[in-house]
Amino acid sequence: MNQIHFILIGFVLSLSVGNIHSENLVLNGGFEAGKSGWGQFIPAESKSVPVSWDISETEPHGGSVAAVMTNPKEARWAMSQSGPRIPVKAGEKYRLAAWIRFGKDAKLEGTFPAAYVRLVFTDVGQKDVSDPRLHLHLGLSGEFAWSTALSMLNTTNLPTSWKKMEGILEIPPGADLVAINLMVHGVSGTIHWDDIVFEAVPAETPFTPALDK
Repeated sequence: MNQIHFILIGFVLSLSVGNIHSENLVLNGGFEAGKSGWGQFIPAESKSVPVSWDISETEPHGGSVAAVMTNPKEARWAMSQSGPRIPVKAGEKYRLAAWIRFGKDAKLEGTFPAAYVRLVFTDVGQKDVSDPRLHLHLGLSGEFAWSTALSMLNTTNLPTSWKKMEGILEIPPGADLVAINLMVHGVSGTIHWDDIVFEAVPAETPFTPALDK
């Protein structure tokens, strides 16, 4: 009886540990709560373009809705987390994933990455981490690239069916918080996002090396 009791305890504990590593830290990552937790970031060079984003019931990846960004013409901007940034520690490993599809009206307007998930690392005072590589980006290919190598994520492919972007990353030195931005860059038309995930993984998990120059 005692042996069975200990086996059950071990099983419950293993489930608890697994749950620690499977909690999605992105609030409203599937947009089922509408626009809650999300806003937009528009840099100066794109403020003249009337970009917009909304929640759509048309062909979501999971659940009943997805987010859709609309660019009348090429612009660089992002849907960004509007709530608290996610606490992290240097050396920890996380899985980042997002699903994306482009509308049939989407068109590349030059040589650009088209779309990527950008991670902005800051200290507790929300000051950007002092790293010459700046931000980390997950591209359509599933590769990570630092800002210094962003052009290496350039693409000529705009998938019109849902495509998963996914990679394992290691938090850089000096980072206490991270913010997630869903960026579009160099494309006009509509871009759909769904099921954004950022979750801790075990320390022994191999991570995806980031492209750098």
